[in-house]
Amino acid sequence: MKLKFSINYFLFFSTIAVLAPYLQVLLRNKGFSSPDIGLLLGVYEISGIAGPLLAGLAAEKMGKYRLPLLIFSFTAGGILFLLGISTGFISAGISLVIFGLFYRPIPSLQDALASRILHNPVKNYGGVRIWGSIGFITVSLSIQLFHLIDASSSFQIITIFGIFSTLLFISTAVLPEVETIRPNPGHVSGIPRLSGRLTLPFYLALLTAFFIKMGLSGYYSFFTLYLQDVYSLKGVSGIWALGAIAEIPMILWGSRLVTRFNPAAMLVLSVLGSAARLFIYAAGLPLPFVLAAQFLHAFSFGLIHITVISVINHTVKPHRRAFAMSLYGGIGFGLAGFIGSSISGYVLGGFGFNVLYIFCGAVTLIPLVPVLIFRKRAEEEYSGILVS
Repeated sequence: MKLKFSINYFLFFSTIAVLAPYLQVLLRNKGFSSPDIGLLLGVYEISGIAGPLLAGLAAEKMGKYRLPLLIFSFTAGGILFLLGISTGFISAGISLVIFGLFYRPIPSLQDALASRILHNPVKNYGGVRIWGSIGFITVSLSIQLFHLIDASSSFQIITIFGIFSTLLFISTAVLPEVETIRPNPGHVSGIPRLSGRLTLPFYLALLTAFFIKMGLSGYYSFFTLYLQDVYSLKGVSGIWALGAIAEIPMILWGSRLVTRFNPAAMLVLSVLGSAARLFIYAAGLPLPFVLAAQFLHAFSFGLIHITVISVINHTVKPHRRAFAMSLYGGIGFGLAGFIGSSISGYVLGGFGFNVLYIFCGAVTLIPLVPVLIFRKRAEEEYSGILVS
């Protein structure tokens, strides 16, 4: 069973290895300015809010996770083709909204399905999720070493993405399906839960993930263009791969850190590591410093992601995990990405990369205040909750 999930994660993150560095390039190839690219990627993130939330609720209601995964993986490649043939800002925006609605729910549903199928998901999630990082690294390095993508060719970008989305569909078809278990009345260990469902540790983790992603939108939306414009680099996939390499230890062992030191401490580390990374980009240092900063991806994605997933698997009942994962995907990624990308495009267009990354670094520091204020209460709640 672990092998099937490992392959599925490998193939999904292979698609991200194409999309993350080159979607921004594809939009520039179509003649859009930095503010336009920021808005278009922000529009894409809007669908990243609705898509995961709707998909998660639908999956819980149907009691089926694999079926929507099959639909989304089958259609994603074809929908991206619509962007390739779009001729203006409006048509490109519509294409990105449709694409996001079908593509962005995939990781949330993957995580929800894995949490239901894997034995002891708090412990075993990292062992399968790591193959997503390996997929991203493998494809990124292959693109870099074998020149699989010419950055000036939108057709190549879309074709390579389509190949991996087709393989993802085949892999999803052999995943197991589960039936949603109806919840029993009651509550978790007598601990008060916000909104009667989710806990303070979850909300603090979600808030922290939101601001980290909002700040990192300057990275996800413009890092390739930053490398091209500031350092005159053409091949950038290998540099993106450094971040994925750095996240592997956190994906593997981060849940142990969460268990040993409590989520609040991990949230603080995630914030500080993310901010440091962005401030290094802002400093205009020689390229080796930028390459070294990529290893802080261990904190700005690896640690914050595994902390959120660990909190969900530790505190949320199985029948509500699809919804919790979808909140994380929709708000922690989608809404944060929309706001961050839209603002970042205008900051970049008006002030350049240095000011952009100073702004982004400052944004990531915002959740330090609520995390430190509510740290003790969150630790008490987390320690008092354990769901099966």
